[in-house]
Amino acid sequence: MSLPNRWLLMVLLAHADSPGVVTCLSVSAMRRLTGMSRYRITSQLKKLSDLGLITHHEPGRYAPHASVRKTSIYLLDLAHPLLGNGGRESVNILLPTSNSEHKRTELVDGIVDAALAAGVSSLKIAALIEEYKAIEAANRHASTEMEEATLSKEPLDRVAKVYKANVKKAQNVYHSAMELLPSSYPLEDGIEALLTAYDADDAAWLLTSVHVDAMWLLSSAWTEMIEGGVGLRDPHPEIIASIARRLGSLPNDFKNDDFNGEMDTVAGGNVDCLQDEEDKALSETEPTTARNPDSYSHLVKFCYALSHHLAKHLQYALRSHAHIHGEMDYESMDFMLIPIFHKKPANKSLAMFQLRGYGSSGQKLIQEVCTFPLSVREDLKAYWQTHYHEYFPEKNEPDEALGGSAL
Repeated sequence: MSLPNRWLLMVLLAHADSPGVVTCLSVSAMRRLTGMSRYRITSQLKKLSDLGLITHHEPGRYAPHASVRKTSIYLLDLAHPLLGNGGRESVNILLPTSNSEHKRTELVDGIVDAALAAGVSSLKIAALIEEYKAIEAANRHASTEMEEATLSKEPLDRVAKVYKANVKKAQNVYHSAMELLPSSYPLEDGIEALLTAYDADDAAWLLTSVHVDAMWLLSSAWTEMIEGGVGLRDPHPEIIASIARRLGSLPNDFKNDDFNGEMDTVAGGNVDCLQDEEDKALSETEPTTARNPDSYSHLVKFCYALSHHLAKHLQYALRSHAHIHGEMDYESMDFMLIPIFHKKPANKSLAMFQLRGYGSSGQKLIQEVCTFPLSVREDLKAYWQTHYHEYFPEKNEPDEALGGSAL
């Protein structure tokens, strides 16, 4: 490794939210910390990716309608020999992803699709019912002006069949989506906030964000999760605070006066500085004690609920494997969920996810394919992407990719 490689890698490791995961480090911040140019940063990030030190890079984006800049997310290989951890074994469980050909959705890569599909399908159901009621009312009004002998109900009957079929389809999607979502938490407000703040282009970034927090829960609160701690009503304080920072959704009890001047300056100016200013404002105002969970927005609490739900199911899958392969010291492991791609000449398609548990040297190595126990017989992504813009028209202002799109 060259000296610039090492220097940038040190910066990434030093700013990791959890072991091997960097979520809130913008390219502007990397430039300031390393003294490198934007081009040099992008080049060095690509080299780290080619070396396998960066196992996945989810590009950041700027979404004006979400009022938040989403910085790139980097996943680092904690067992890479160049990190001096060549003897550190890992538990690797391969989890198949959703298969659109068979029209099914798995929890691991479909939990965000499930949330968006639940919201879109509920809007679709309500709209279809209201539309049919309007047609039925218009038909009744017309029938009063016609003689009984000339009145035909056949057109309305045909319309009714079509509407019933569409409502049934939307209801099937809604119920399937709810099967993948946490059932012990009020979802309506969170789903509504998700739909209004994000669009189809945000889905991949949101999914990576949920995965990151699910792995953080497994890595830092394995026993607490088994015993019922760090639940939806008593969230992990560091993780939910990190979600709030990442989403730019500050706790409700933050006062606007805390951000006067700084946020107004960057809102219409240099986009690259937005995340840095948000982090600065948060560091200056956030108290050292744990904040009341109710002070966080519906969106933050909902995203935490998604991560907790996914973490619980993955924990169950890992514990089930322990009975087959012998007891593993999962409590001392650092976990990461890595997407694996099939590379093709024109594009690359997602094959599956690899759940890695990095343990101490000498741990038994497990690597196999595991059929995840929670999936539904609906292509939820196809449904919500098809109907999303019926209720949330596209914004004219395009999003801007951040952090070296070459990776």
